[in-house]
Amino acid sequence: MKFSNTTNTKQLKDLINEIVNSSSFKKKYDNIRIINTWKSFFGSSVEKRTEKIYVKERKLFVKISSPPLKNELSMMKSKILERLNTELSEKLLDEIIFL
Repeated sequence: MKFSNTTNTKQLKDLINEIVNSSSFKKKYDNIRIINTWKSFFGSSVEKRTEKIYVKERKLFVKISSPPLKNELSMMKSKILERLNTELSEKLLDEIIFL
């Protein structure tokens, strides 16, 4: 039996798309994207003061070790949320909660 490369490529592409779009995989992938976007968005100065970061039910939870920084970020919460969703190219977050 002989298969053409285009048939195999298409089947593999379809299989990869199915895996990526499965709900559990997509959710984990999106959470990783959110956290990586947070880190790249703010850089090392905020990352050094970020003790814990996780996503749960479309909410980003961020524990900040510096009270002044936490206060500053809290005041800019809506703008940060908007910019993160824009950077992610889709609305993955509904809220940011600073701990």
